[in-house]
Amino acid sequence: MVFVGCVLIQFIGIALPSTMLGIVYVDITREFRTDASQAALMLSLFRGIAFGGGTINSKSLRIAAEPSLYKSPFLLKFL
Repeated sequence: MVFVGCVLIQFIGIALPSTMLGIVYVDITREFRTDASQAALMLSLFRGIAFGGGTINSKSLRIAAEPSLYKSPFLLKFL
């Protein structure tokens, strides 16, 4: 049951907004009278922030969650 809940959260958080942006892509170009490349920039920025944000923030989250790990001089040379 927990696995199903996690998969559902992943679908709602990642797949659904990306799909919705693809659906409204035509309306964005029509409403704002933009080129296709400018409208595609919004979708690419969303995907970059959604997927790249986790890798960028993982370092700061590890430091906040495990401060004793980063005080060891032996482990500091591997980071």
